[in-house]
Amino acid sequence: MAGDELYASSPLVHKEKVTGRHHPYASKPRTVHASSSREKIVDDEDENMSLTQSEINDERRRDNSMVHEKDTQSNSEFTHSQMALSQSMLEQSEMRQQSNQAHKAHNVAKRASLEEQQKWLKG
Repeated sequence: MAGDELYASSPLVHKEKVTGRHHPYASKPRTVHASSSREKIVDDEDENMSLTQSEINDERRRDNSMVHEKDTQSNSEFTHSQMALSQSMLEQSEMRQQSNQAHKAHNVAKRASLEEQQKWLKG
């Protein structure tokens, strides 16, 4: 703790609480580093994570690439499931068609049988 107090009382570094309703870091304490003619403000959580714009862009490209891969995979899986569903529906339709044809043939045979019986009865 003594080291923290010494650090906090150093003239080059002091902590300040950022306030203000619309300030992006309103609830985060900041560390202000005084150096020669300018001050560099760094969020305490991100102090060791200073990335160059190029590194940030590379990271964004990797993230976008991963999202694109996941989207492509998801679309592919969806397409395969849609194709399987279409195939299943086609098979069901063909089965219904065959069943209907069988029923029609049965009905035609039954009608012919009934007509024959009527002819025999009239006879």
